[in-house]
Amino acid sequence: MALHRLRDTQQRLKKNQQIAAAYSDNLRQYFDKGYICKIDLTEEKPKKIWYLPHFPVVRPDKATTKTRIVFDASARHHGISLNDVIYQGPKVQHDLFEVLLRFQRNPVALISDIGEMYLRIEIPPDDRPCYRFLWRDLEEHKAPDEYEFTRVVLRVNCSPF
Repeated sequence: MALHRLRDTQQRLKKNQQIAAAYSDNLRQYFDKGYICKIDLTEEKPKKIWYLPHFPVVRPDKATTKTRIVFDASARHHGISLNDVIYQGPKVQHDLFEVLLRFQRNPVALISDIGEMYLRIEIPPDDRPCYRFLWRDLEEHKAPDEYEFTRVVLRVNCSPF
């Protein structure tokens, strides 16, 4: 399923070189920052592995990130997705209604925006094989390389928890 989706993504990227370059650049930045690592295929494969398909989302109206990579943890293979089987965890975020009520009690509110928030949280090494993906840098005739996330992936149902 992930290999088929990689082919589809590459076909879409071939239609627009600017988007393709941004997509490849985003993955290169993930690698340079240590968010992903390349898997040595000579190593023994772990018992549990999941490959996340990915695709571009293009937002020309955005000032900063016009091309974003989305990893699809809801994609199904034999009727199962990563989001179906992964432990979500307890809710740690405050209820929005309670947060809004606090605005009435306190005259000052502080907010912040943490860049690449989820990518700041490390995935335990034993769980990383469940966050693999395939990529071959737009070289269609080359066998895809395997990569693995070392940090939490946005759009996986456990990310906010």
